[in-house]
Amino acid sequence: MVVEVRRRNDKGLSQAAEIRSCCLCKNTVREKEERRETEREERKMGFMLRVRLSSFFAGATVASVAGAFFLYKDYKQAQESLYRQVTHVYDTLDERYSALEKRIAELEGPKETLPTPAAPSPDTVI
Repeated sequence: MVVEVRRRNDKGLSQAAEIRSCCLCKNTVREKEERRETEREERKMGFMLRVRLSSFFAGATVASVAGAFFLYKDYKQAQESLYRQVTHVYDTLDERYSALEKRIAELEGPKETLPTPAAPSPDTVI
């Protein structure tokens, strides 16, 4: 027979304590000990599951951070390459524009004025 007694600890919380009476047979005590052992193993299995899950999530976090770092690095490298290409196109285009402006300035530059024949006045008879 097991009697459960409630007592208060220093903080005022109640704790259950089992008191075994002398009339218990050894079989019931062994059964209780076996039940306690199985409960401990079940708790241990729960603990192992928590350890495994926390390890999995820690590994997933590290892999995510590493992946984000490499993705960012790849993005910056692609952006820099694209920037260099656009800068090269801009520079060559700017050179072509300045060459065209120079050519237009030469073609439209100061023209020599050729003497134009005098236009006949309306009073003159041809």
